[in-house]
Amino acid sequence: MGIEDEGAARAMRLPSLDDIESKLTSVSSKQAVKVTKSLGTVLGQALTADDTETIDWVLGNREDATITNTLLALKDPKLVSSLFKQIVIKFQSQDLGN
Repeated sequence: MGIEDEGAARAMRLPSLDDIESKLTSVSSKQAVKVTKSLGTVLGQALTADDTETIDWVLGNREDATITNTLLALKDPKLVSSLFKQIVIKFQSQDLGN
């Protein structure tokens, strides 16, 4: 793989969770909507790739506006269905004290 190929490969990689998290904490409230739409894109990519680590990280967010905007960014019914499946799996795997 040549230097140009390596640079192109790096440019195509998804941002790390730390990069996304630092962006979420450093933006103004006006920019927050744009970031949460981007978070919706990241969630869509994670659902498509079955990347449970990223899905868990996105689902761990507790801010109402972020959750709303992230879910609104999911337009594909297949992704919405996949998200619900992931949520069901999370609930089933929790120890509910039974």
